[in-house]
Amino acid sequence: MAFPTTRWTLIRQAVATPSGESRAALEELCQRYSPPVLAFVRRRADSPEMAEDMTQEFFAKLLDGNLLQRADAQLGQFRSFLLNAVRNFLSDARDFAQAKKRGGDATVISLSGEMCREPMTHLTPDDEFEVLWAKTVLRQALDALEEEYKRSGRQELFQVLQDQLDGDKPVSGRELAAQLGMSEGAVRVAVHRMRQRMGDLIRAEVSDTVPGSTEVDEELARLQKALEKSS
Repeated sequence: MAFPTTRWTLIRQAVATPSGESRAALEELCQRYSPPVLAFVRRRADSPEMAEDMTQEFFAKLLDGNLLQRADAQLGQFRSFLLNAVRNFLSDARDFAQAKKRGGDATVISLSGEMCREPMTHLTPDDEFEVLWAKTVLRQALDALEEEYKRSGRQELFQVLQDQLDGDKPVSGRELAAQLGMSEGAVRVAVHRMRQRMGDLIRAEVSDTVPGSTEVDEELARLQKALEKSS
């Protein structure tokens, strides 16, 4: 079975001839992964407000295609491309000046920067970007999992068991069983299925940002390594 075309692959294929489909795909990826970009910019800005202005300017240029045309053909992961693109943007004095002049009077995408208000000063800016990227992947997968449970009428089950998604945590079966009105065996099965589905959704999220199936495991390993740096 052929590996499905990912959003990043679609964008890369359409660099020479932009299309409405590639534009929509790029907008979605930018919206999803704005937190690590904002975190990276925050380390270079004078204030959170300036960071948001500069980040908006960066995405404006990216969505206009100015930065996309400069994508390095060797950068197969959207994560790598975005980090290099924002690094290049911040090194250009004209972009700094334009962002300051613009003054935040136009919103390109809705920035979700709650996770990165306070910089992780024990990390380098590049490492903080990757940590926030990894956390964003997990958040996207968790949100998708919650939505699935809501649609199937199992929202309470999700709310009670979501803390068990960390495979390192033991399942307190008796307490959870009493809370859910289930047997301990049924709780263990439910937790196993939830963890398995969460893993599937994380893989799906990652697959949208790499060019092919062979890169998924490599990207997952890199994200795991990034999360270890934040502990």
